[in-house]
Amino acid sequence: MSLLVRARYRRVFALLLLGAWIALCFPGPAAAAGEPKKVLILHSYHHGFPWTEGIMAGMQKVFSEAGDPPQLHVEYLDAKRYHDTEYLDHVLEGVFDHKLAGRRFDLVLLYDNDAFNYVLKHRHDLFAGTPIVFCGVNGYRPADPAAGGMTGVDDSPSFAETIELALRLHPGAEEFVFIGSTDNVPGRLFRRALEALAPRFPVRFQFWDDLPAEEIEERLGRLPANRLISIYGFVRDRSGRILPFAESCRRIREASSAPLYGFWDFFLGQGAVGGKVVSSERQGRLAAGLALRVLAGEDPDAIPVIRSGANVYMFDYPELQRFGISPESLPPGSLVLNRPPPFYSVNKEYLWAGLGIMTGLLGLSLALAWTLRLHRQVEQKLRDNARLVQTLLDAIPLSVYYMDVQGRYLGCNSASEEFIGRSRDEVIGRTSEDLFPPDMAEQYRTADAELFRTRQIQIVENKFVGADGRDRDLQFHKAPFFDSRGNVEGLVGTILDITERKQAEQEIESLARFPQENNN
Repeated sequence: MSLLVRARYRRVFALLLLGAWIALCFPGPAAAAGEPKKVLILHSYHHGFPWTEGIMAGMQKVFSEAGDPPQLHVEYLDAKRYHDTEYLDHVLEGVFDHKLAGRRFDLVLLYDNDAFNYVLKHRHDLFAGTPIVFCGVNGYRPADPAAGGMTGVDDSPSFAETIELALRLHPGAEEFVFIGSTDNVPGRLFRRALEALAPRFPVRFQFWDDLPAEEIEERLGRLPANRLISIYGFVRDRSGRILPFAESCRRIREASSAPLYGFWDFFLGQGAVGGKVVSSERQGRLAAGLALRVLAGEDPDAIPVIRSGANVYMFDYPELQRFGISPESLPPGSLVLNRPPPFYSVNKEYLWAGLGIMTGLLGLSLALAWTLRLHRQVEQKLRDNARLVQTLLDAIPLSVYYMDVQGRYLGCNSASEEFIGRSRDEVIGRTSEDLFPPDMAEQYRTADAELFRTRQIQIVENKFVGADGRDRDLQFHKAPFFDSRGNVEGLVGTILDITERKQAEQEIESLARFPQENNN
């Protein structure tokens, strides 16, 4: 091989090595394209809050179905439970500034005003150049200087549509009572929006703002007929605790017979009839869909904020039934939840299969019924035998008792009840330690333990203080009883009062000693 050819090979080999080094050290667009997009989801409230969970469910559903799902980083500001200015202005800022500093995301997806305000405040430090998609934001103004590079879903409740529908469904209504709070920005915005609507409707608007739940319940109990109710904000109890929406809705429904209408979907199933509601799951789905468009390269400023079609007519079937409202009288396209399942026709194969199963179940039921009848007959026979045995025991003049190996009395006869001064119910299930003085109980327990060990009939004598308070001499005749495998199950005992015999023996012994003592 000539020197010229060898030099050419060396140059080619060197170029290949250089290209490999560049590819390793400076990965190009093809390598970057394989990395998932990073999305920060910033929730205003805490995990487990119904609105938060509905929003998140909608987002996850859309992202899970995407061809190239992004990598999600989820944070919760917890501004519902901690809404004081100290937390919002200092604690929250410090914690999240530390958690998010130095992190870079391809998009920020947020919901509600607290998260929106936080992102706007840090638009030029933590989120510089990052596109934003929002949902659940009240009072969004596109003219805001910091509102560039973002789009989202409008969260404005459909107050007018819901009120109009409620008055159409209840033409005799004279007053609409609105329950809410004005100690927060959304509450004040909603109150002003409702007040502005009042002149449009032929009924009185009454606002019960910032009242504790207990007072609301008292007022509802006195509320006249032909009233309608709605909740537009938080409700607290007298301790200041914010009630979960489900609890506040349930308590209001139980305190009044008036129809309750809602503006958000989390009231459905909790006592609200329904209305044109803001759907948390739908808000999440729409916002996630916008996020995928932005991640795909669309300019967020060129995507209009979704305003129409975000809210939907939704109703709870049991509440419709409660107030005699026919689903046919609702707006077209309304969603009716918790409707009983309809009856569907089936083909012959399914029908015969169902009948066969039902016939088999019927046969099984008859067999079980017959078995149960026999079982009850056996139980009745056992109860009859037990009564017979108890009658026989009660006919015995001696005290008779029986106990298990743990020393618990299982039964006794009438003579035993009279002898110890306790009823059978007081004796059964108890031990000697429960019924007798400690020294006496210890003697009985020791003797019984010896019987269980030897498995032999035992005759012992013991002292006893009877129910009449007199000292007595007793003779116990005890025998063990066994189960089918030969294990000791307990003992049966009879008690013979030998006090008089003992006294007679002592008198005979005294008389026998009398002549000897006189001779001495």
